[in-house]
Order: sequence, then C-alpha cells, then structure tokens
Amino acid sequence: MKEIRIGAAAWGFRELTLPQQLDLARRLGLVSLELGIANSPVDVQTDADVRLLEQVKKEYEAFGISLDTAATGNDFTLEDGNAAAEDIGKIKTVIDICSFLGVETLRIFAGFTPYRKVDKTRFSRMIDALNTVARYGKEHGVMTAMETHGGVTAYPDGVVHFHSAATETGCLKRILRETDNSLKFVFDPANLYAIAGCDVEETAELVGSRIAYAHIKDFVKLPGGHLKPGAIGDEKRDWKRIIETVLKWTDTLMIEYEEPQDIEEGTRRSKQYLETILKEVWL
Repeated sequence: MKEIRIGAAAWGFRELTLPQQLDLARRLGLVSLELGIANSPVDVQTDADVRLLEQVKKEYEAFGISLDTAATGNDFTLEDGNAAAEDIGKIKTVIDICSFLGVETLRIFAGFTPYRKVDKTRFSRMIDALNTVARYGKEHGVMTAMETHGGVTAYPDGVVHFHSAATETGCLKRILRETDNSLKFVFDPANLYAIAGCDVEETAELVGSRIAYAHIKDFVKLPGGHLKPGAIGDEKRDWKRIIETVLKWTDTLMIEYEEPQDIEEGTRRSKQYLETILKEVWL
C-alpha cells in the first residue's frame, strides 16, 4: 500500500497569518501546506527579503510542516499582452523565492478567460508564457504545475464555473502537445465537475502522468443552480471513484476548503471524510 500524503492548499487559509496557518495544519494532522506567494494580501510578497524568507523556513520547520509546495496567481489569457508579460516576470520572481526556500512545486494558472474568447493570438501567447516559466522553473529546480481551473462568475449567493483554456478538452489537448514536459498539472476534480458536462475521469486520463498533485474540495449546488464551496462530502458524489481516479497519478492530496470564516471546521470535516474514503479505496 502506498503512503498517501494529505496536506492543505493555500487559498482557504488566506485570512490567517502564516504561524496561524501552520498551527492549524499541525493540529489537524496535515503533513504539508502550500505557501501562498503574491496571491492574497497575507501571502509572502514578491519583494520579500532574505530575512523574511529565512523566517518562513524556520516557521515551517518549527511546526513540522513540509514546505514542498507553493501557490501564486496569474492570468496568461488576458487581452492585454503586456499583462501576460508582467505575469511572466512575476512568476519568475516567485520561482526565485521558491528556489531559495527549497519549494519543489509551484502552482500557477493558465488563465480565466472563457475559452471561446482565447483567440489564436491569446492562445499562442499563453503557450509561450507557460513554456517560459516552466523552463525557468526547471533551470532553478522548481516544478511549475498548472491548475485545472475554469473561469468563475460570482453572484450574491454563489458562483457559476465555465470552461477556460485550462479545462476545455480541445484546448487542454493543445496545451499538453505544445508545452514542455517540465510543465506539470495540479489536478482539481471539483473545478471540473463544477463545469456543466465536464468529464472528470476523462480529463484525469488526458493529463495523466503530468499530474504533480491534486486539490481536493467540494462545491454544493444551491436551489437556484449556483454553487458555493463546501467540505468534501457535503454534496453527494461518488468520492470513492473520484479518489481512485486521482490516486492513479498522484499520492499527494491537498485539501482546499475555500471558506475562510470556518476554515478549521471545514478542513477538519474534509480530512475526516477523505480518510474514510481512503479506507474504502484500499479495502
């Protein structure tokens, strides 16, 4: 039986200081925590000096949490080409930070524009950007991993997900063909099943061996059809099948409970449910 590593993604922890994040991860028995870098106000920022970065390493060591993954934000599909160029520069700086810290994998994005609006020029620019940062990461000992993340429209009571270039099958096939193999993927099944008609297993098989690790979360469907973030198991899904699919490609599962106001309770419920499913998977 292979060992399954359960950690936490950075996003839900975005309103906690780093010591608070690490303390929560330790109390919940998690082995790893994505370090947020320049993706929310509490994150380590791109202008962090050596003293601050050394303190980050010491804090992870003090709490006994592995500093092996980090997450940042970007969008390579915007209409403005200068914005994509700026994001390349940003991610290179983030990679430098990861290299200094000894972070092995950095979560990035392709972009959040509806895939039908990503014309030939934008798509080509996105591919060039993904290749540029992936190769830069490889040179500096940091694996870049693009999340399977669609676009999101927010409403007062929830959100609606739609296909981006990172989730639509035809676009995703092109990304796989046209990017360097050093670009890996963060596989997020909930982001996929939140998009009407998206096949989670088909996408997992498509990305396959290029999956670095997985984000595990859930969305709950509201009466009006919109979605809100939930704990794993809050919505009736075939979680055993989903987890079996994910474990074909990675043994690292990062819980991503997205609601900061009850992050401890939601992450705890998610972990308990996930552990129950893992027991069923290994029966």
